[in-house]
Amino acid sequence: MKFVEGRDNNNQHNYIEKTFENLDEYSKIKFKFFWVDQDIEVDEVCRIQIYDKDNGYQTLKSIGSDNNNINGITSDEWTQEMFNLYEMDSYGLSEISDWSEIRIRFEWRMELDMGGEPVADEWFLDDVEIIGDAHPTLEGSVSPYSGDILDTYNFSVRYTDSDNDAPFFVKLELNGNNYTMDELDYDDTDYTDGKIYIYKTTLASDKLYSYRFWTSDGSTIVHNDIVDGPEVDRGPPHSIEVSASKTEITADETLQFTAKAWDKDGTPLDWTPEWDTSGGGTITQDGLFDATTAGTWHIYANYTDWEYKASGFFELSVKAGQLKYIKIETDRAVPPSTITADEWIKFNAKGLDSDENDIQLTGYTVKWAASGGSTIYSNGSFDAKAKGFSKIYANVTVDSITLSANYSLIVTPGIGRSLEIVAPQTPIAAGNMYYFIANVLDLDKNVVSPPILNWSVSGGGTIDKYGLFKAQTAGNFIVTAEYYNELNESLSASINFSVQLGPVSSIEIIPSKIILTAGEVFYFTAVAYDSYGNEMAVEPSWNLSGGGNFDAGTGKFTAETGGAWELSGSYEGVNGIASININANPVAYIEISPADSIMVVGESVSFDASGYDSSGTQLVIDPVWSVSGGGQIDSDGSFAAAMTGAWTVYASFSNITGETTVIVNQHKLSSIEIVPEAKTLSINEEFQFEAIGLSESGIELTIQPIWSISGTGLDASIDSNGTFVGKESGTYLIYATQNGVSGTAEVIIVEDQPQNGDKEGTGTDSKENKLLFPLIIIVLIVIIILAVVLSWFRIKRKLAEDKAWAASLEDDPKSMEEVYKELYGSEPDAVVSAKPPAEELASERSPPPPPPPPPPPPPRKGKESVAWHEDIEKPRRVERRERESAKPRESKTPPPPPPPPKPSRPRGPMRYDYKPKRHEEKRKRREDRPRKQEPKRGKKPGERKKSPPPPPPKSSPPSKASKKAPAKKKREPKIEWD
Repeated sequence: MKFVEGRDNNNQHNYIEKTFENLDEYSKIKFKFFWVDQDIEVDEVCRIQIYDKDNGYQTLKSIGSDNNNINGITSDEWTQEMFNLYEMDSYGLSEISDWSEIRIRFEWRMELDMGGEPVADEWFLDDVEIIGDAHPTLEGSVSPYSGDILDTYNFSVRYTDSDNDAPFFVKLELNGNNYTMDELDYDDTDYTDGKIYIYKTTLASDKLYSYRFWTSDGSTIVHNDIVDGPEVDRGPPHSIEVSASKTEITADETLQFTAKAWDKDGTPLDWTPEWDTSGGGTITQDGLFDATTAGTWHIYANYTDWEYKASGFFELSVKAGQLKYIKIETDRAVPPSTITADEWIKFNAKGLDSDENDIQLTGYTVKWAASGGSTIYSNGSFDAKAKGFSKIYANVTVDSITLSANYSLIVTPGIGRSLEIVAPQTPIAAGNMYYFIANVLDLDKNVVSPPILNWSVSGGGTIDKYGLFKAQTAGNFIVTAEYYNELNESLSASINFSVQLGPVSSIEIIPSKIILTAGEVFYFTAVAYDSYGNEMAVEPSWNLSGGGNFDAGTGKFTAETGGAWELSGSYEGVNGIASININANPVAYIEISPADSIMVVGESVSFDASGYDSSGTQLVIDPVWSVSGGGQIDSDGSFAAAMTGAWTVYASFSNITGETTVIVNQHKLSSIEIVPEAKTLSINEEFQFEAIGLSESGIELTIQPIWSISGTGLDASIDSNGTFVGKESGTYLIYATQNGVSGTAEVIIVEDQPQNGDKEGTGTDSKENKLLFPLIIIVLIVIIILAVVLSWFRIKRKLAEDKAWAASLEDDPKSMEEVYKELYGSEPDAVVSAKPPAEELASERSPPPPPPPPPPPPPRKGKESVAWHEDIEKPRRVERRERESAKPRESKTPPPPPPPPKPSRPRGPMRYDYKPKRHEEKRKRREDRPRKQEPKRGKKPGERKKSPPPPPPKSSPPSKASKKAPAKKKREPKIEWD
């Protein structure tokens, strides 16, 4: 688009012009403009012109008065105009024929006396555009394109307009006739993507058709080219007639059929039928029927297309032909190929023609026969007896010609009714195998195979489910086979058979191993066995390597020379050997190692026993092991611990027994403490140390440690019980070792040791005094509580008796003398009217109250709980040394307070761990036993009763002195309190 601004040649008109190229006849011009005129003159005029090459400039519109003058009209607003170029005649202008160049000019005229100034002070032109008015398009078709008079023909066309102009009409022109088409979708108002219009109709036959579609968008009428079609013929047959020369034929004949057809108007059609039959034979597409099967059948002539079908039929009767064959049938729906020997079956004979149509054998004689051992009767009844293959025959004679048929049948055994076992022909040798066979028979003695049997044997070997017997033990035995038939009936059979001894497989010298003393006499025997251990009596050949004399006839052996010897016996190349160990002297004693073992439940230890004569020479022995309890010990001396305790292991040989102790603990030894950990002794003073074994959680265990010493002195000793004696002053270390775990204690030997006390506080007196003081306080508190409770019970009982006594006086009044005499047992000096106080009566009559429950046991010396072990921060030996170093060594311990009643001495150390509850029950029974009462100590007048000291807190560990017990021969066991 080009834009030009200028004046005409006369210099009287100003203009703005735009040029457009290659427009079409459907174009529209659209623009906006406005002008402003300050000085309005009479002859001023504005106009819009269009230019084409054929017609030049033509005025589309003038703005102003009727004579094209503005007449003072002034516009200062936008004005929009649009012109349809394809409607030039509506503007009174010539139509445009050449669209190659179109110009639009906006022109205004000037007045001559104004010096060439434009009429309008300002002129504006904007938004000039050419809008093409596209004409609509049509795309149409017809379906089906070819058919007949029965079809419906669908004409459809798609109307498309890019300006989205709705059509004024859509019509079908068919053979020169116009038909209005209907909208397919009334709600579709978008024509830019096309809209479908349809028209449906039926057409007459034997005519040539052509069609086209017409439409208009209001400005242009559009149509497409003429299309030939659709093609319409006369249509399918409306009625069909089938005919033939006969209505009945035999199965071996043929028959020709023909068919005629008419349309719905009754006009005959030239057509080719499709032939078919309901049965009875076959028919060709030429209508020739070949009969094969007797019966009544229909012969069809059909016409079929994709949506229409017509048919006509002919009824034909087919009869059977002449008898040609014989056929055997059964009385069962499905003819069997296999039956059992218990069954019956009925056979029938049937006649057939050449096409195998059935023919009744009325008047014919059927002769039956069967092979294979079974029986068939004249009426065709078959009795199956023998298993195997059977063949049934049926013969019919027709005109001196015999027609024959056969039927094959397999007879299987019936239900088993009896069982028999095939016995072996010769005895079975031990070590061999024999396959037993059992036959299950039906009622006709047919063998049922393969049966599933349950085999068993009374002895002498084994037999599997297949009847394979493995001979082992010699003797006479019974084999039994059992079978369950289909009726769940049990069938069984048994036979007797014998098993003989097999060849010699081994020889055993009894005993195979023996230990003797020189001078002893022993009798050996030899026993032979076959491969399954059956004992056989044989006379072996004997051979002795040495050591004494052997009598082969009696088996007597006399031991003479010490050492290891062999006695062998052989038979048929099989040897047996016995080993003989001869000790020169008898066994005097037996030692077991390891001695005095300590172990944990679940562990095991292997003991070994050694025998010695009186001079200490080791001898060969084969001991018999046993244990008093706590576990199991096998023949090799391996002991497995099962429960805690102290048990004795015995090893016996030749009436000599050795023993040792094994201690079984519940927990594993983790550490050993020696009590006391430090001790000062005088020269030649004996002192017994005690070793305490502890588990990882602090539980005390019973141990038997090995004691040893080392130190700066020259002469000291300690025995197996921990008793130490120092014969020279110095410092010694004592060790107690058990199972690789050791504990240590220190001993100082001085020339003069105090006897009545321990300066360092490490002796027994200081510890006993510190322990006795709290015990005295606890006993005093218990006595006071018992006295208060006893008095309360006596007063309560006295009051009850006085109340009952007073009630009795009201029922039976007595004199004061009688009452006094009843109370005090003597006559009163003077009658007193007052009654004795009820409190005094109650105090005299009330029985003593029951003893209170025993107090909880005091903490054991030298025992620590698991919690104490967890809270302690320093080793006890270091803590004790720190305390002792803070005390002056010259200070003496204060005299102990008066001792409380001495409790019963606890028992010595046990050889195993006590169960806590069991020990507590024993302690309660011991404390409940009556004890000798010590005289009570009275209080001074006005003396106040002292309260017992508070118990120590549970969380703080006891002092070192309270944990150590005085040295003693026996120690009470560790108790785990609940």
